[in-house]
Amino acid sequence: MGPAPCQGISLGGTARVAGLVTLSSLPVRGAVVTIGARSATTQESGEFSIGDVPGGLQSFHVQAEPSASASGEMLVLRGHNDVRIATARQDQGNEGTLSGRTIDGCSGDPLAGVTVKFPSTAIEVTSGPDGNFQFGNLCCSTLGEVSASKPGYRTSRASVGRAYGRGLWLDLVLMPE
Repeated sequence: MGPAPCQGISLGGTARVAGLVTLSSLPVRGAVVTIGARSATTQESGEFSIGDVPGGLQSFHVQAEPSASASGEMLVLRGHNDVRIATARQDQGNEGTLSGRTIDGCSGDPLAGVTVKFPSTAIEVTSGPDGNFQFGNLCCSTLGEVSASKPGYRTSRASVGRAYGRGLWLDLVLMPE
């Protein structure tokens, strides 16, 4: 007998979301991280931890300083979720960042080696061992549909709004073929 068929990610219950907030690649102390209705303030190291976050798609917002923020949606999975959120100053003009995580749709584990790209451009990155990826210095005209692909998985697609000097976060879930 082969392995059991994929049942998909378990979204029920609650989870702990922990991570690091950065600005210009440096940790940010005192940033307020809000996920759903829960929030926390980053420590000296830029790290934060929020417990009892409901599973599923949650809106988040990070205010690192008056003119530096990040916002978006993240998929909160049962158990523990590690995230890295890069903020950007709003006075940096029209450029922004897109960070995120690629996730195996069956296990909920981070998925390394995923090609994440904007199909209408030549811009692409590959997710690291922790499933995280980041695009920096994106012009608002670059944003649109983003795709994530890896051999053995169905391609995942999402629409990304304009960043305008902000940091955005996006979780991309890939289901096995």
